[in-house]
Amino acid sequence: MIASYGARLLLLSLASYFLANLALTLVLRLVLPFLLRVAESMRASRASWFLFWARIAPATLSLLFVLAFCVPSYLWLEPGSVAERTTVAGVLVACFGLALLLGAFARTATALWRSRKYLQTAHTCSAHANESVLVIPSTKPLFALAGLFRARLVVSSDLLHSLSPEQFEMAARHERAHQAGYDNIKKLATILSPLALPFSQGFVTLERQTAKFTEWAADDRAIAGDPEKAVILADALVRVARMNGVRSLSAPELISTLVSEACSLDDRVLRLLNIRQPAENVRSYRIAFLAAAVISAVLALWIGLPATLSGLHVALEHFFG
Repeated sequence: MIASYGARLLLLSLASYFLANLALTLVLRLVLPFLLRVAESMRASRASWFLFWARIAPATLSLLFVLAFCVPSYLWLEPGSVAERTTVAGVLVACFGLALLLGAFARTATALWRSRKYLQTAHTCSAHANESVLVIPSTKPLFALAGLFRARLVVSSDLLHSLSPEQFEMAARHERAHQAGYDNIKKLATILSPLALPFSQGFVTLERQTAKFTEWAADDRAIAGDPEKAVILADALVRVARMNGVRSLSAPELISTLVSEACSLDDRVLRLLNIRQPAENVRSYRIAFLAAAVISAVLALWIGLPATLSGLHVALEHFFG
């Protein structure tokens, strides 16, 4: 197969992205138990961010690898305006890379569309307990935060006046804590991050643990160490979960709900009723070793940039033949 200079650069970039993302995803799977143990020794807010960065690291680092190394090596060392033969294997791997990106864009577009359509059912805007809320007509309980940059509180109509003013205030504080933690934006970034293989399941355990720490962090920010507020928030959680004996109203991916199936309600309530959390016990040498290894690898690549680009170009030439 003969490909033009520009088409070959595109194929090379897509294939390099797929291979780099696959390799980094396998590395992440290998070190995931260690990362989860490290997260358990952190405070909830830091653990949430730590696991979020771990989740998007393969896709992000793969993109940086392509932009910082693969593309420059091709532009620097490949003769311009020369059409060359490309192997079937190279084209096939590039197609896998394209499928990953298209899948990520499709998931993101679907999530944004679902969130927008979901909010269109809000029939009115009401002020309640000094909070402006959007009301969703539903017999199922829902208390949530919707939106990325101008987030709004969303409450189901049956729940609007079912909580006491104190419970409503604490539920609102919890949802505003999600806004302060950029949690909906982090959800969007996670959905936008391509998976290792088309139609793969991704990191279910990692994402569930991230969701757990995200909810814990929002609880911590909402109660601000106040035992009385912790009890009120726990009461609100239980009331929403048990209201009318039904499950909470299902919400799109980009909406943060007060009660989430991704996080155990029992664990949250028990944690709130015992707000004296253990001190953060991160073994600093582990984090320092991990950071030093990453920084050393990056420095080594950049110090030997000409040799790195040349070697990479040779490897890609052999692959694309």
